[in-house]
Amino acid sequence: MIKLKINNKKNKFINLLIVIFSLTIVVILCMFLLDATGKINQGSFRVNDLVVSSTVDVVDNEVQKETTDATPKTEFNLSDLRLDVTQKNVISFLIAKTSDAEIAAINIDSIKINYPILTESMFIYQKEDNKIDLKTESIKLTLDKEDKDGQYLIKVNIDNFNCIKSAVIPEASTSIIYDGTIFNVLNTKISDVIFDIEFNLNITDSNGRTNICKVKLYLPNELLATNGISIINEVPGDFPFRIK
Repeated sequence: MIKLKINNKKNKFINLLIVIFSLTIVVILCMFLLDATGKINQGSFRVNDLVVSSTVDVVDNEVQKETTDATPKTEFNLSDLRLDVTQKNVISFLIAKTSDAEIAAINIDSIKINYPILTESMFIYQKEDNKIDLKTESIKLTLDKEDKDGQYLIKVNIDNFNCIKSAVIPEASTSIIYDGTIFNVLNTKISDVIFDIEFNLNITDSNGRTNICKVKLYLPNELLATNGISIINEVPGDFPFRIK
């Protein structure tokens, strides 16, 4: 009889532990599923569109061959060129207002980057005369906006400057195009110029609140090497604002 009572107490204790454990799992799952942090847009603004355009800029330099009267200069060959290649990216944000607040100030900070295999210098800027080397510490890039269809257009440029220098065109090449297909001509893998970057896009509204959009991108898209240019529409919902 005593033994039966002990077993009943033991069973009740085990059942209680099971109930507590089950409730704990349910609470954790609810917290996870209902957590809207970083998922639901907050504040005065919303990203309606985010487009990344990737191109290349090619500078050619012809090798000057020595000639004499006895050995006149032969005709020009593509292999005489030495190419410097810069990979360029433009990030375009189309921002919609979700309230009566206006934009008072815009900047980018908290920049983190994993550099590509092929890189010499990388710059971030909005205007050509205000380029900032991404190796600079504590970057805070002030941005301007444009009005477009009742929304705000904000552009950011990121250049991988001279990622390829003095490249020689293979002698078998009969023609080249100065676009992203140059990577294939030069037998360069597009993966060698792809990098990932993340930063905060900060918009201060007319009410004094700071709206922060965390941005993370992989640039350029692999289509650059096959199509010559890459234009990618990112998913706007992946870039919500939160209030600081």
